[in-house]
Amino acid sequence: MRIGLLFTALVMVLTAAYTNPASAARIALVIGNDRYAALPDLQKAENDARAVATALEELSFNVFVGTNLKRRETNRLLADFAAAIQPGDQAFFFFAGHGVAIGAENYLIPSDMPQPRTGEEGLIRDEAHSVHSLIERVQRRGAVSTIFVLDACRDNPFAATGVRSIGSTRGLARVEAPKGVFVLFSAGTGQAALDRLSDTDSNANSVFTRKLVPLLKIPGLTHVRLAKQVQKQVSALARSVSHDQQPAYYDQIIGEIVLKPAQQQATTGTPARAGAAQAWGVIQNTSSPAVLKAYIDRFPDSVFAGFARARLQELGREIEADEKKQRVVAIDPNQAADEASEPAELPPAVDQTELVRAIQSRLNWHRCNAGPADGQWGNKSRRAVRAFSEYAKLSLAALPSDSLLDILNSKKTQICPPAEARPAKVQEVAKQPVQDQTPPPQPATRVFRSPKLNGLPVDICLVPFKKCKGLAAKSYCRSKGYRIAADSKFVLYPETRHIGTGTVCRPRGLVVCGGYSTITCKR
Repeated sequence: MRIGLLFTALVMVLTAAYTNPASAARIALVIGNDRYAALPDLQKAENDARAVATALEELSFNVFVGTNLKRRETNRLLADFAAAIQPGDQAFFFFAGHGVAIGAENYLIPSDMPQPRTGEEGLIRDEAHSVHSLIERVQRRGAVSTIFVLDACRDNPFAATGVRSIGSTRGLARVEAPKGVFVLFSAGTGQAALDRLSDTDSNANSVFTRKLVPLLKIPGLTHVRLAKQVQKQVSALARSVSHDQQPAYYDQIIGEIVLKPAQQQATTGTPARAGAAQAWGVIQNTSSPAVLKAYIDRFPDSVFAGFARARLQELGREIEADEKKQRVVAIDPNQAADEASEPAELPPAVDQTELVRAIQSRLNWHRCNAGPADGQWGNKSRRAVRAFSEYAKLSLAALPSDSLLDILNSKKTQICPPAEARPAKVQEVAKQPVQDQTPPPQPATRVFRSPKLNGLPVDICLVPFKKCKGLAAKSYCRSKGYRIAADSKFVLYPETRHIGTGTVCRPRGLVVCGGYSTITCKR
């Protein structure tokens, strides 16, 4: 992935104070309805939608846009919008058109809304779109933050045609935004939003949107400061025609969102010290030397850099101790004297025993005579690999490895011929009884070391930025015939490959690539 899971928070605190997570995709839905079949038409909503969509595209949003949408067309676009949102994404919803409040609930009106008769509130609830339901729908998709901007606070379209018993006379009702949601209305409770200042107003956009769009383009402006600025500017413009319109907002986003990040601040002084402390709080227990080195490079003069160096030395001692333990393994005392001429090689470490057994079992199925599948890698196992290589016309190292087991498993027919069909020299190496034609089962648990996909380490994200660690490991295990990933460890790599898309991650700036060092798969 482009930002390792342990490294994500580190990268976030190394950037400006309110920078958004680099891994979050930005998804937006923009709707503008001017032409209504049975209600008064508007003049600016289509232009408002196009202006907002253009501004959001410049802010790297993937934008779904629709104008003059009927109910079914709106539902289709809503479904596409919701499907595009993944956990951790940022979502933005903009609607310009008719809206109405019925009790405490607000409804957005599609272009084919029929004219209800007196007392037919149920028709509106069935045919229009509840703002509360829309918010819940986006929330269920796991968006980390959602901004709803509604320029639908105009006069009640039903009251305007004489049906005064349906809905509030003007404006939308106050909303209780759930956690992670920010709602901005073009007017306050009980106020009507102006579509235009007058019949001669030549501006292409509504009073609200003409002030909103320029503010979206200001670098470093947080969502709260944006709302305060649009309140101030819209209110002043509406007063110029003796109208009361003050946009209202309801904020339940923790922290602040910057739609257009300012240029990254310098990393000196107090902000840098605070960043160093925050970053150290995230990575202090890491077992990755690469992460510690990255921290030291980023904050070389902080007090925590000394801790990072000490932790790095400690890890070095632990790695050296582990290597010594692996080297202190007794040589098989049962090796025959006539095998003494073979180069001495140490048996595998304890955690490789299952791998060696699987290789030996598979070699025996191929009639290459590796001897008992005891997990001990000796001369007999090496000679079996050489026999397999000879008959398969391959050049293989006679050492246990995941790649060797993969090659053995890939051959669906037995490679080594029966002992009686071989030249005498080979018969001495590979005499054994006729083997069962059924391939031996894979071990119940298998540890894949430095797992690769098309020559590159497997990235810990299934797809770029998303579905990280668990899903990618599980997908890899399933590709190897296992059911689950019981455990996994990762480190930073120069390049990795996403198993879900096949795309390559390459580091850029503070963006790094995390790949698996081990994956433990189980049946």
